[in-house]
Amino acid sequence: MRRMFRLSDASHKDIDLREYEDEILEIADRILLGKNPKVYQNYFMTDELTQGERVRLGRELSKSPRLKQYGKEVTSFRLFEGRSVEQKMLFT
Repeated sequence: MRRMFRLSDASHKDIDLREYEDEILEIADRILLGKNPKVYQNYFMTDELTQGERVRLGRELSKSPRLKQYGKEVTSFRLFEGRSVEQKMLFT
C-alpha cells in the first residue's frame, strides 16, 4: 500500500505540486527515511506511514513558507490530506 496526499483546500486544486518537488522531497526524505516519496502534479505519494510519521510530515511541510499558503484551518491548520491507496488503483 502507498499513501497519497492532496492539498486539503480544494480551492487550490490547480496548484502544480511539481513546482515544489525539491522542497517536498527534501522534507519527506529527512522525516521519512526509506519511504520512497514521489511528487506528481496534484498529489504526492509515500510508502505507507504510521500515524506518528504522518503527523511529523504534516507539521514539517506546514512550516514551509512556500507551501503553507495552500493550507486551510479546520480545528487545526491542515496542509495535506492523505489516504492509503492500492498502487494499481491510482486514478484509473
